[in-house]
Amino acid sequence: MKKSKILTNIIPLAALVVVQAVYLALPNTEVAGFMWIQPVLYLSVIFCYLLAVGKDERPQKYGTRATILAGFAVFAYIAIAFILGVVFGFARNAHAHSFVLIVRNVWQFAVPVLCSEVLRFKALHTTPREHQAEAAVILTAVFTFIQLDAIRSLIRDGDSLHFFFVAFFPILALNAVLTYMTYNGSLASLLLVRGVFTLTPALSPFMPNLPVAAWAMVTSAILTVFLGFYYVVINDRGERFKRIERRRSKLYSKSRAAVLGILMTGLAAFAMFVFRFFPLFPVVVLTGSMTGAFDPASVVFIERVKQSDITGAVKEGDVILYRHDGIEVSHRIIEIQVTDEGETVYITKGDNNPSIDAYIVKNEDILGTAQAYVPYLGYPIVIIDAIFKR
Repeated sequence: MKKSKILTNIIPLAALVVVQAVYLALPNTEVAGFMWIQPVLYLSVIFCYLLAVGKDERPQKYGTRATILAGFAVFAYIAIAFILGVVFGFARNAHAHSFVLIVRNVWQFAVPVLCSEVLRFKALHTTPREHQAEAAVILTAVFTFIQLDAIRSLIRDGDSLHFFFVAFFPILALNAVLTYMTYNGSLASLLLVRGVFTLTPALSPFMPNLPVAAWAMVTSAILTVFLGFYYVVINDRGERFKRIERRRSKLYSKSRAAVLGILMTGLAAFAMFVFRFFPLFPVVVLTGSMTGAFDPASVVFIERVKQSDITGAVKEGDVILYRHDGIEVSHRIIEIQVTDEGETVYITKGDNNPSIDAYIVKNEDILGTAQAYVPYLGYPIVIIDAIFKR
């Protein structure tokens, strides 16, 4: 019986390894087509696997605690990403800058992520207890391999140092954390952490303007700190957590489940707002160039303007958010000119600056127009920005 369970878990893992091996062996001309087929293969493997293992009725002793901890990890990730974006600026994500690309990425990346975590959770929990340590090592290795698409670039470019720090180590760290969480965690906690840490770079239209290596180091650091925090809290046998566990049945009642669902939805909506999924997004004012209109530490809400609509959407007197030399600037349009070539350009000036900006702004530089602001809300970001500059 035990051998049968182990074999049932090995077969889908082997199938996903084969899928990844095929992907890595394909010529570059065939990769794009295979990426559309890959989610179907994942769904087929997981569907057959779930039919084989059936439903697991065993409750997760620390499932509630793990889900709460995963929520904190997600919040920390979003907050740190937003702070880094304010300090270093946000850059348009070349992989998700349009609705079509985001939908494509949901299919090509989100579906395999969902299937992978269901398999990880089920495989470890259906493995006999005396073999779970070995299963954890195998799961970590397998899931690290099937996520290492960068092996293709390593084979092509041979840059092993870049591959290790930017691709291999962050993915290994993420899978080590997720496998450890699987012991005492819940499937919801795995999906939260894996979904945010893996899918944000693939689905967010804007990301902090950091080198890929720097962002990989930030992600690895967050995961390392979270793993230590998770270990301490999960293994805490204090009275405060015992009270939570005694009320576990209530936490899983319909009313509490609804509250938890609302909180998770709110967190997801906040993340999408911060990462500029919506037509309206926030920007923190760090300098005094627009004092009079909005002071430093204000949060300004910018309405995104489509490139095709900019000429008719902005006018003299509007405060616009634009990019100049990799930095986002919010200044007022004081004059609109048309060049001899027929191109529309904009002369801008900060309300509190003595002179106009020493450059012109073009249509492709404009990100949106200021619609409203909230004073003082951005003070923590201003302080962090000052520390980075110092």
